[in-house]
Amino acid sequence: KLTIQEIIQKYPKKLITIYKDEDVYEAYKKMRDIGIEHLIVVDDEGNLLGEVFQHDLVIKFVEFALKDELTGLNNSRFLDTVVQRYNGVSIRIGVIFLDIDDFKHFNDKYGHKIGDEVIKFVGESIKNSIREVDFAFRYGGDEFVIMIFSQSREIVLKIGKRIFDRITSKPFKSYGYISVSVGIALYPDDDKNLEKVIELADKQLYIAKNSGKGRIETFS
Repeated sequence: KLTIQEIIQKYPKKLITIYKDEDVYEAYKKMRDIGIEHLIVVDDEGNLLGEVFQHDLVIKFVEFALKDELTGLNNSRFLDTVVQRYNGVSIRIGVIFLDIDDFKHFNDKYGHKIGDEVIKFVGESIKNSIREVDFAFRYGGDEFVIMIFSQSREIVLKIGKRIFDRITSKPFKSYGYISVSVGIALYPDDDKNLEKVIELADKQLYIAKNSGKGRIETFS
């Protein structure tokens, strides 16, 4: 492990320091504005705690911008990017729209901390039910969107059921069973506009909600 003096010798005129409790983004802006490529992180006594490089921060900022902090899934901003990328492309995409039933009641009864644990559990259940090539997004609040690529309606339904069962088949810790409603639609089978297909899946979700919740509905 290098000392501060050794790091300064290694990166002359290309280094600034940052205290461990300072805002890293503010430090990045300084790095960018004055052409600094490297940070050393120090404690209140000036002892070296670590090193940070500008390119590593850029990668992290991009990751943060596209990921949902609570679940680690992609966020709705990245969903917009994916829709723009694949809209009009001749590839089948199954859209699964999922919502946790009565989540507000769950939050009110057990508190937001437990509510966050439920959101994370649902996100993890989704992540463990799909392939690397597929996408999962936390759409907002207790809503999730999953995109399954190059599969038939039958397979997309099976994946939707797999996610549904993984979430609902056993109690969540000591708080009881989690119920979810699911809507499914396929691009370009159900509509040649991917945004419209997401809307169709959302409509199927609300049909499931209005039909008693805890069920899967598909557009056909």
